[in-house]
Amino acid sequence: MRTISEKLSHSKEKRLRFGEVAHYLRERGVPAESMNIGGTIELDGVSFTMTPAVHSSRIEDESGSFDGGAAAGFVIRMDGVSVYHAGDTALFSDMKLIGELCHPDIALIPIGGRYTMGTDAAMMAAQFIGAKTVVPIHYNTWDRIAADPLPFKKALERTADISVRILKPGESMDCSPGTVIFFSHIPTAVKMSLLLGCNPGKTSLRSHNPADKPVVISREDPATLWGSI
Repeated sequence: MRTISEKLSHSKEKRLRFGEVAHYLRERGVPAESMNIGGTIELDGVSFTMTPAVHSSRIEDESGSFDGGAAAGFVIRMDGVSVYHAGDTALFSDMKLIGELCHPDIALIPIGGRYTMGTDAAMMAAQFIGAKTVVPIHYNTWDRIAADPLPFKKALERTADISVRILKPGESMDCSPGTVIFFSHIPTAVKMSLLLGCNPGKTSLRSHNPADKPVVISREDPATLWGSI
């Protein structure tokens, strides 16, 4: 059986990572683009802005555990759609600035509690960000992050002009022409990843598991790019 490092080194995709993670990957022969909080990279017509997140970060592989640098989220812009993936994070007041600067249409916000914010804090985060659509993430994969998204949906929609979409495994959500966004668990040493490609004419949010952290953005292009959230 190949090790994680060997599996990654045989991959042809380029990974978009925090500086420390990009360095870790490049040392193991994996193409990686580094960036940092506040920075923006545009690749194949898709714009990535790295945002702060309040969380811990580490890399685990067959040789041990390594510091993964600071935690981060992403604002992804493609074909007129702006999606804010908060990543694993607590509530923080600079989410207001992310909303004011990036104007996301859709926000992916964790609600599981214990390791991230829970539903009460997520309600405040949604109002800070100001996206018209919120998708709850990072919950119910195990008992420690059990959460019921329905009370969250009802309370937020009752108190704010925000629509909450609860995605079941395999379910998709059309947004606007030109983008496909879906969740998929990717078992790598770095636990959150972004895969890019191209699929004109359709935008959707799809979840293989409603709490999975990685987001996949597909477009119709043979080149693929990966990035951590």
